Amino acid sequence: MHKYITLCSQILFYNLLALLLFGKSTLAQSPEYRDIEECTVTDNTHDKSLFSVFPSGANGCQFEEEITHDSGTYQLKFDVGNNKNNSRIEVLDSQGRNHTVTIDEFIGISTSITVSLLPFYNQENPSLLIDYVTYGNGFNNCTVNNMIVFDENIPSGAIRINSTNLNVSEVDRQNPHSFNACFNFEDINNDGILEAVAFDSRFGYQFSSGAASAAPTRIMSFTPTGLEDVTQQNPSHLRQQAESLWNTVIQRSGEENVEYFGYMAAYAGVKSLLGEYQSAKSLIQRRMEIDNTATGYFSNDFITNLETFLRNNGYSL
Repeated sequence: MHKYITLCSQILFYNLLALLLFGKSTLAQSPEYRDIEECTVTDNTHDKSLFSVFPSGANGCQFEEEITHDSGTYQLKFDVGNNKNNSRIEVLDSQGRNHTVTIDEFIGISTSITVSLLPFYNQENPSLLIDYVTYGNGFNNCTVNNMIVFDENIPSGAIRINSTNLNVSEVDRQNPHSFNACFNFEDINNDGILEAVAFDSRFGYQFSSGAASAAPTRIMSFTPTGLEDVTQQNPSHLRQQAESLWNTVIQRSGEENVEYFGYMAAYAGVKSLLGEYQSAKSLIQRRMEIDNTATGYFSNDFITNLETFLRNNGYSL
């Protein structure tokens, strides 16, 4: 299983932060970045995406990029800036269709636009992905504000991913195209086609601190209308995650660290996706009995709270 790209490019972000604050960066001496007006544009080909755009001022920048592949050519016109009204990217696709990617608001230097060519539908003819991400801190340290895919397999030529049918985040009904999730793109099935993979951020801070929170992985495949959750079609992936989570529970238990509740909750969620919640519940209860004997720290309400949370978020018991 190969991880092709992560939207949370923290090394890149902190290099750019240093550049903007101190005027120097480890990128500054390499051809991997260029300044265009009040934007920094980075070359991300080492990370399997093409480039990212970081506006560094209110005026931002206006520039054009041409992206060419065997399947066709895309023409992109950028007009973006921090807190600049009507920030947008005009896209002319390989079929001659015009599209507009609108960006409501940049929030300072913690935001970027990333452009990628990735095989979401066809291994030989990759899709063009444009995503706008806000970086932050905590359990899930980025928010996708826009995720738009261009491909000839899509009837209109493009789709803007909607969070209302994704099990990765609380849904903002006023802005369903924004969701608190850090996406990786991985070839889960080893068929040359990438799936979108993200943690279910709803688990964050529910049963422990952010640092000790954990969550089930949700796997989604690209369809002509958006993303389809195919997590339960990948039981081997889930079993590997369940094993890893329980190993962490045991490790935290040995350290008498009460924050292992976050890992137990995630373990229960993964086992629920496998249809094995009741066996997970029995194992958790036995673990809690053992640890209560040693420490007496644990709340009797954990199972009740856990089951309420799972039911409210679509996990079966």
